[in-house]
Amino acid sequence: MLHFEKGKWLNFDDSVRPSERMKLSFSTLGCPDWSFDQILTNGRRYGFDGVAFRGIRRELDLAKVPEFSSGKIEDSRRRIEDAGLSTSMILTSASLMIADPGELEKSLQLAESHIDIASALGCQFVRVYGGRIDTGVSRAVAVQRAGDRLRRLGDYAGKRGVDVLIESHDDWVFTGLLRRAVQAAACRSTGILWDVHHPYRIAEESIAHTWDNICSWVRAVDIKDSITDFNARLGYRYVQIGEGDVPLRDALALLRSANYNGWLTFEWEKLWHPHLEDAEVAFPEFIRRIRGL
Repeated sequence: MLHFEKGKWLNFDDSVRPSERMKLSFSTLGCPDWSFDQILTNGRRYGFDGVAFRGIRRELDLAKVPEFSSGKIEDSRRRIEDAGLSTSMILTSASLMIADPGELEKSLQLAESHIDIASALGCQFVRVYGGRIDTGVSRAVAVQRAGDRLRRLGDYAGKRGVDVLIESHDDWVFTGLLRRAVQAAACRSTGILWDVHHPYRIAEESIAHTWDNICSWVRAVDIKDSITDFNARLGYRYVQIGEGDVPLRDALALLRSANYNGWLTFEWEKLWHPHLEDAEVAFPEFIRRIRGL
């Protein structure tokens, strides 16, 4: 069973499909050229429950997006709600392992500005990265530094009704290390965003091993699929869910066994991989396929 401080996972009959109990959202990485209105209109039309904001019209610093300015954010929250959607998460570029003190402070302040945005939108979660661990830095030191910085953000967020989630990304795809960082933070307003893809594809962890490491701290889940492609820059190539070999059914089964009813976010990285299908094709296809899974 998941450990969840601010609520509880609900119990559902086993005949209910995971897609019916989990709330479905999409990252705006997948629709980098859509306007705010298009995000809301299309998101609801395709059958999503929420939006994870990672930039609008290629502006990734949401503090610079007009709809999230102090004078407009209340109206934007109303428009999101009127569209029948919720803000599932605010996704930042903030990283915890920046070596330069000045740049680190800028990164933490970026996270804090996005915590303020999340709070104003009634959104519970803000994502940050652990970041790359510099050569020569021991794991013990990295864990403590990440934990201290995550605690700072968690303390700031907790006062605003928000949780800060560190993603299984960068050098933190090794989820034993990721778990230790959250344990070091020792803050109720922190947790983990489980990107199902990265620990499996990059760290070569089994889904079961990853789940055993982090299940007690998972607050939200990202989903995507890929196939191995040694000619690709990353050694793999993203495909629509169900077309790759990431064991998504296993991940969904574990979530189901834990009675997880939180956010499941489709991260279609169109902004970083322009060759991917446009959102108008990929998003409704995801909805069809996730209901099949």
